[in-house]
Amino acid sequence: MQYLSQEELNSILTERDLFDLTDNKDATEQAALLLAVNEDAVGLIHGYLRGRYVLPVASPDLFFKGIVKDVMKYMLYKRRDALNVPDTLLKLHAQTLALLKDIQRGVIVLDADKVETTSGNNGGNQILFGDRTTFKTNIF
Repeated sequence: MQYLSQEELNSILTERDLFDLTDNKDATEQAALLLAVNEDAVGLIHGYLRGRYVLPVASPDLFFKGIVKDVMKYMLYKRRDALNVPDTLLKLHAQTLALLKDIQRGVIVLDADKVETTSGNNGGNQILFGDRTTFKTNIF
């Protein structure tokens, strides 16, 4: 799932930093790498949102896109040189993960469709998704 346009992907870092962090790849290879890093970032973010929000987020706002950008920026630096990620970026990533945990706990609420939970008559729990499809889950 891609929440960012190619222009937004390119705006994550300066052109020079982006060039360095993508191993000096040409524009086509750089775009492919950014898409792969985007996929990894979205996977991490979805891990925090799963069970609380309908995924993928239908209309991501600037706040949500900012989270994707921050995670991607960290991942780009980490893939290049995991031992030398700048301290400011490490702090930003820690803040972003704390933000995702707050979203997961419901302290911060996204402007997105929530997963609705209902209790079934058979004693089991059912999760009602945005498309109104119901799945039974076994919760012990």
